[in-house]
Amino acid sequence: MLRPYIVQLVALLALAVIADAFAVARSVISSGGGYLVEYSSSFDPMPLNRLFSLNIVIKPNKQSGRPSPLVNVDARMPTHNHGMNTRIVVQKLEEGHYRADGLLFHMPGHWRITIDLTDERNVTEQVVINAQIQND
Repeated sequence: MLRPYIVQLVALLALAVIADAFAVARSVISSGGGYLVEYSSSFDPMPLNRLFSLNIVIKPNKQSGRPSPLVNVDARMPTHNHGMNTRIVVQKLEEGHYRADGLLFHMPGHWRITIDLTDERNVTEQVVINAQIQND
């Protein structure tokens, strides 16, 4: 009698593990309004003392007609005035799609991730992501 329930429970647990592997994408408008930026972390929430990546999708504002910008990612703790101990590498995967690898929050607390978007005219817009990192 319990077997159907056990099979259903195992199936639900498998779905929960799969769903947890895909972080929720969030959307932000860049500082100048020229881009819609969607991002998701390889872990949700962003972890402490574990390398993670950001997947970034950049959509130019329809009125701007801009091509994909040059993308730079950085992270800092504003209250401690320092950054990460790792080097973040941004890779263009295809038009408008990027992955930033090498992020690692080595301390709990408030972190600010900045995504700089520089167009062909050397005009930079920015997206700021505030993250509150907890102890494990």
